[in-house]
Amino acid sequence: MNAILLGPRNLAQSLEGILAQRGVRVAKTVSQQLSDAREELLLMQEKMDLLCVIAEQDPSVTRSTLQGLRLLTDKPIILFGAVTLPADIMRFVRAGATDYINVAGDFANELDEILFHMQDQSKRDVQSGEIIAFCGASGGVGVTTLAVNCGLSLAQEGASVALVDLNLCGGDASLHLGLQPESNILECAVSADDIHAVTVSKLLSRHESGMNLLAAPQFLDGQEIMQPESIHRTIGVLAAMHDYVIIDMEDVFHREQIAALTLVDHLYVAFRIEFPSLVRTRRLLDYLAANEMNNVHLCANRTAQGSGITKERAEPVLRRSIDYLIPEETRMATDAINVGVPVVVEYPRSKLAKACIQISGDIKRHFELKAEMNHVSEPIS
Repeated sequence: MNAILLGPRNLAQSLEGILAQRGVRVAKTVSQQLSDAREELLLMQEKMDLLCVIAEQDPSVTRSTLQGLRLLTDKPIILFGAVTLPADIMRFVRAGATDYINVAGDFANELDEILFHMQDQSKRDVQSGEIIAFCGASGGVGVTTLAVNCGLSLAQEGASVALVDLNLCGGDASLHLGLQPESNILECAVSADDIHAVTVSKLLSRHESGMNLLAAPQFLDGQEIMQPESIHRTIGVLAAMHDYVIIDMEDVFHREQIAALTLVDHLYVAFRIEFPSLVRTRRLLDYLAANEMNNVHLCANRTAQGSGITKERAEPVLRRSIDYLIPEETRMATDAINVGVPVVVEYPRSKLAKACIQISGDIKRHFELKAEMNHVSEPIS
């Protein structure tokens, strides 16, 4: 959700941080002068979801500003002020405010409630983002490396991306990104009905690239497995908030993992061209086919030229073609993890980085094609 913040800069900066914690990105902060706001509104009308206005000390000036803003936009206007008299608040609403928050009252809860209802009201009009999952038939095949770097590559292209670490028994996507999350996915509400944009936004850790991470728990003891309904709801909410949701999956067999899998648009299966890994991957493909999972892409990771089983010999074992051959660059991958900087940033010219960029480019094309098909299939009113 994007907002324009109208008000004195010293107050606006404090409010901007509070809004960011709730998933509201302040795209622009402008002074209290309506003439300044007019140009910004006209330029950002299509990208703006709401206006946040900090009230002046003089209520008449605030009402005049609201009236002018309402002539320029039909987007929601949240007014922040210190007025407490119901009659004065009603005048603000009549002047054009969609809602009013008393900054001296229960400020945080009021803001949470308003944003929740705003998201709930508009969710039917929101285009759901593409949900992409990465998994492997066995451990040590580089699933997290692919998920992190492909997600980051999409974020570098300007897309809004959420990375979900669904390795509930020891996920380390946060280490790949150099983040120290204060919250994790297990802190989602127990009841799926209580999971919405506001509650989920509070659990996200933001990477400098702009990508959001919903981290896995950091400790292995005393953890409760999330209910499938909560996983399903959480990923659905993230898809309504982002262009892409990238899921780093632990497996495809546990109940909470299956709940995520039912939402996936494209599944990328990582493996190594070694006989045990090929056999496990073949079994995984059979399982996915039996459960009518389509749009599965095979990523042969850490392939070394001139050694081991060739692609041509591996494909008959898998009984299908391999979509991506990702070169063996263990040193670069390990160095990137050790410093907490993904390969696409630390070694952007490496073959591994280029392979991840290729996958993310295909993900983007899949999404654009789906959006185009949805647009064509829309009924003419």
